[in-house]
Amino acid sequence: ILDSNMQISAVIMSLTMLLPACDAFVSPRSQPRPASQLLAEKSASMPFLPKPEGLEGYPGNVDFDPLGVSQWGIPVDYLREAELKHGRVCMLAITGFIATDIGFRLPGEQHNVPSYLAHDVAVKSGSMTFMFICIALIETVSFVSIQEMLAGSGRKPGDFGLDPLNLVKSQDKLDNMLLKEITHARLAMLAFSGLVTQAVLTENGFPYV
Repeated sequence: ILDSNMQISAVIMSLTMLLPACDAFVSPRSQPRPASQLLAEKSASMPFLPKPEGLEGYPGNVDFDPLGVSQWGIPVDYLREAELKHGRVCMLAITGFIATDIGFRLPGEQHNVPSYLAHDVAVKSGSMTFMFICIALIETVSFVSIQEMLAGSGRKPGDFGLDPLNLVKSQDKLDNMLLKEITHARLAMLAFSGLVTQAVLTENGFPYV
């Protein structure tokens, strides 16, 4: 009986010694974490999704990246450059789209069309080819700045040193203007999509109802 008890004790001691080794194979994710840590890792704009990494420090960051684009290996600076560029184009496009439909047009019969037909007319007249060349030249020049930024020049996304009215006089003013720009840029991208859709569906001029 004594031998049996000693054998059982030896087995228990062996199992006890193996427990730390077994714990090493348990994923840290399976261990319970404090509620505050779980909350801190959630997206500010979409609390049911994890907080995306690498977006800190960008003006207008609300942790919105449901598709995880920032984790695809594309530099976030490049993504912000593209976002600003598309937003700026849409802000100008909305102004031009509405201005054309309320009567501000160039002389000539080819320009006497509603905005939603301008693309097809420009292609037929050859104007679109000229516009394409101009855009290609602008893109070529701006690409140099983007490459320098990605190489670590310190340039901020979308910064071309353009401030003819000297609006930025302090860092606080700059931060405020950058936040306003990206907010308006995002709104313009959504608004232009709705504007064109409404114009095509109604085939009416401004206000497209």
